[in-house]
Amino acid sequence: MLEINELKSVPLFVNLSTDEIQSIVNEGEYLELKSDDLLFEEDSAGRDLYILIAGKIAIESLVPGSGEKKTKEFYSMNPNEVIGEFSYVDQAPRSATARARRESKVLRIPAENLDRLLDENPKLGYRLMTNISKILCDRIRNANLALRNSMVWI
Repeated sequence: MLEINELKSVPLFVNLSTDEIQSIVNEGEYLELKSDDLLFEEDSAGRDLYILIAGKIAIESLVPGSGEKKTKEFYSMNPNEVIGEFSYVDQAPRSATARARRESKVLRIPAENLDRLLDENPKLGYRLMTNISKILCDRIRNANLALRNSMVWI
């Protein structure tokens, strides 16, 4: 079990009090993954949020036109990063596969538990959703930069 103070560096928990972080953690459960275990698969249903506590999680996407179910890694998650925020927000199927690259420990926060907690505490909901928005913006900006850097400029 982690100390709550260790979680204060997680971007999801920025500007949250120790009690607020504890209330969210209390809704979750710790999972231990072995190398190559799937956390979730692209196009699967699910809105749960995950925080990588230890290890490494590869984010992979299906390779279109390969004729088989082949994936390619496009991002590597490090401890303290949030996984699954897109589907939590938009309720759409998972946009990528998340797979452990080595033994990993994650905190799974079930969406229905988090929804209930945020309904009960709108101020916490506002701050948490602001943090999720910042995480999403950062990921979109990084994707835009990678796309721009991959273009051939004439």
